[in-house]
Amino acid sequence: MIEHGKLPGRGAYLCDNIECLEKAIKSKRIEKNFEMKIEEEIYENLRGVMIDKK
Repeated sequence: MIEHGKLPGRGAYLCDNIECLEKAIKSKRIEKNFEMKIEEEIYENLRGVMIDKK
């Protein structure tokens, strides 16, 4: 799922597969980690990056 880096507030890491991303979106894990609403456009961009890598 999402792993935290060594410095708090610096970002989050996400598994490099679409299933992991979808699970994180559904559970709102990314929004919880960043403590803010994430726009759907950002999720679409992440999906595109993961799909293009395959």
